Amino acid sequence: VHNDNSRKARNFEEARGRVADFSAQLKTGWSGAQVDDVAVYLNERYYSFPCPAKLCPKPAPAKR
Repeated sequence: VHNDNSRKARNFEEARGRVADFSAQLKTGWSGAQVDDVAVYLNERYYSFPCPAKLCPKPAPAKR
């Protein structure tokens, strides 16, 4: 699904919207936070879109 160009999201919001749609169609009962988690995972794994800071905060600098 995530590699099909005709269905491929063009930005993070579209990717999240597709996750929400699939969740509703499959009646997963996922909360908004769970939909966000799946969208973030798919974004990291497949899409690499800029992610909203509230969902994808920058990692803390490494301690020396």
